[in-house]
Amino acid sequence: MMDNLIMKGTKDTPEVFFDFNKGLFSMKGRSLSENSFAFFLPIFANMEAYLKQPLPSTTFELQFEYLNSSSFKLVIDLLLLSKKMSTDENKISVKWIYEADDEDILLLGEETSRITGLPFEFAPY
Repeated sequence: MMDNLIMKGTKDTPEVFFDFNKGLFSMKGRSLSENSFAFFLPIFANMEAYLKQPLPSTTFELQFEYLNSSSFKLVIDLLLLSKKMSTDENKISVKWIYEADDEDILLLGEETSRITGLPFEFAPY
């Protein structure tokens, strides 16, 4: 069993909670770090370890207020990395949670869905 990945959110980085024992990966908040790559490095390292022995069902819950372009690319890369292990035995789904009147974040989610080809559920609040 892997230890969960917990990263507190800041004004520039999202809160991250990856529960490897449940296959539930949550990111919530704003991602506009000057060095997005450095922020995402431990996320990718943990995801690569998880993908060696994934659970039958893996769910991403993504709730962003804002994503800068480098963060957006890294979220896409993370989902595409995860998609590599998607099989009939290992399902991946994405729940894109957005503020009901935030068209920009909804459009970003739709673009993410189109690029990754993963099954998305869009959940306004």
